[in-house]
Amino acid sequence: MLVFISIILVLFLACESKPPPEITDPGQLLFLGYAKQDVNCSKCHGADGQGGMDAPDIRNAFQKYGKGEIMNIIEYGKGEGPDAMPPFEGKISEEELLELVIFLETLQRSSSDSQVEN
Repeated sequence: MLVFISIILVLFLACESKPPPEITDPGQLLFLGYAKQDVNCSKCHGADGQGGMDAPDIRNAFQKYGKGEIMNIIEYGKGEGPDAMPPFEGKISEEELLELVIFLETLQRSSSDSQVEN
């Protein structure tokens, strides 16, 4: 029995999600779900913010909403029902919120750059 429990524990620890070593941006770590267990924007919005089945493309969110409104949406959520953006108030600090918003700005710049290249 002890051997079985040891094997399960080793497998559990081996499956623990760790960020790739090249990702050092604190906002990106939050966005991808590596920094906090209950904060993972990419789960709904996709790894590069392109959106998914339940969440919109957020790569151009700054053009649509502006920095203050984006911070408000992250903190307090948006919409109702199963497709609503959940609030993250109390789950991330003010510093983490700012780091996340700075990372989201880089998504917009990256999206704009790739559109210009095409």
